[in-house]
Amino acid sequence: MMRLAPFVLMLSCGYAPDDYQADVAAASCQLTIDCMGFWDTVDECVAAQQVEDTRGCEYDATAAKDCVEALESTRCGDGSDIPAEPVVCQSVWTCGD
Repeated sequence: MMRLAPFVLMLSCGYAPDDYQADVAAASCQLTIDCMGFWDTVDECVAAQQVEDTRGCEYDATAAKDCVEALESTRCGDGSDIPAEPVVCQSVWTCGD
């Protein structure tokens, strides 16, 4: 049981914001490449993205995990557009006015 303690502790800490930022960028880029082919690689696409300024915002780790999972399961439509951002992604960061 003691061997599981670090793993359980890691799971209880949730999905770190830095991990979310990296994962959502990769998932968004993969979707963009699959649907539109703007970049040759995910790394090239991620490097071109701007990082969202989330200073002073509240972070929802559950919504973050759900957002990345939704992006990873999203498929291209008719090939002419990138699908809309999953609604759950709008709940990841709550920023003041």
